[in-house]
Amino acid sequence: ISLRSDVASSVRSIISTAHSLYSSGAYLHYYEREGVEKDDWAAAFENAWRIVESYEELFKL
Repeated sequence: ISLRSDVASSVRSIISTAHSLYSSGAYLHYYEREGVEKDDWAAAFENAWRIVESYEELFKL
């Protein structure tokens, strides 16, 4: 069970760090230049959180 909770915890940490970088505007100009818009980021973060929640629900963490 430890491995399961470690995975969820690690992924949560990665998403949180990515969201902090996004919120501060870090590197966004590179993505905007390639056509990635704010709505794309919002959808990506929403999907990532949903995956973590589904994983936790699956293993009842």
